[in-house]
Amino acid sequence: GLVWQRNYAKTPKDNEMGWETTVGLSYPLPKTNIPLALGGNYRRINAGAKTAVDLKEELNIRANLRVPLWGNLSLTPFVDFYQFKGRLNQPTGQNIIFGFGLDFNRLWKPAF
Repeated sequence: GLVWQRNYAKTPKDNEMGWETTVGLSYPLPKTNIPLALGGNYRRINAGAKTAVDLKEELNIRANLRVPLWGNLSLTPFVDFYQFKGRLNQPTGQNIIFGFGLDFNRLWKPAF
């Protein structure tokens, strides 16, 4: 979809416009009941200032598993890849994070 954002980090403040797309998918791994979630989004800013600190493209890809431990508690290993490119033809920057999280997932319904 279309994106409009206001950059308050610069003086004067700048309006930036572009587009963004997001995709997500979740399914259980074969022969297990462990859900694998994949997701990502891509953003391209076409209009706005062109300085060394302005981004032109951003890509973020995420993957995680939810391994049940006990009851509603799960262990969630994940990987998160982030890539960006500046507006002035700078080199592409990349970042990858591996981690683990504890996930507590319970739905409470009020009793009426």
